Amino acid sequence: MTSVSKRRISIMLLFCVMLSIFFGCTQEPFIPPTNMSPVETVQFYFAQWNEKNAKGMDSVVRMEGRRSGGGSSNMKYVKLLECVEDKDDTYNPWSVAPGYSQYTAVKVKFEIEFKSKWRDTDGFSPGKSYMGWYFYLAKMDDQSDWVIVDRGS
Repeated sequence: MTSVSKRRISIMLLFCVMLSIFFGCTQEPFIPPTNMSPVETVQFYFAQWNEKNAKGMDSVVRMEGRRSGGGSSNMKYVKLLECVEDKDDTYNPWSVAPGYSQYTAVKVKFEIEFKSKWRDTDGFSPGKSYMGWYFYLAKMDDQSDWVIVDRGS
C-alpha cells in the first residue's frame, strides 16, 4: 500500500467514526402515551420522576410549567401510594391555565426518600417523607390529552 492510499483509508475511517458519533448522540424526542385518563397521566408523571427522566415528566406538563430537571440527584426514589381523581375539588385553575376547556384534580399521596441528611434543593426534608399533593390537570378539548397545569398541597 502506498502512503496516499493509507491516507485515504485513514480519512474514510475517521469520517465513518465521526458520522457514527454524530448519529449515535442525537436523541429522539420523548413521546408520552396518548389517551391517558387524569389518574394515568399523574401515574405516568410519577413513574418518570422515579426514573429521573425530565423529558418524560415534562411531556405531560403544560409548556409554561415545565422544569429543567428530572428530580434531585440526591433522591433515592419516589413511590406513589395513592392516586384518585377528586372531581369535587374547588380549585379554579382558570387564572393559571386560561384557554383550556376541561379541568380536574387528582389527589396523590407519595413517599419520597433522599440519600443525604441535608435538605434537598427542591425543599424536601432529608430522609424519608410522606407527602400529599393535588395535581390539577386540563385539556383543550375532547380530542386532546390531559396535561398537568399546576400542583400544590
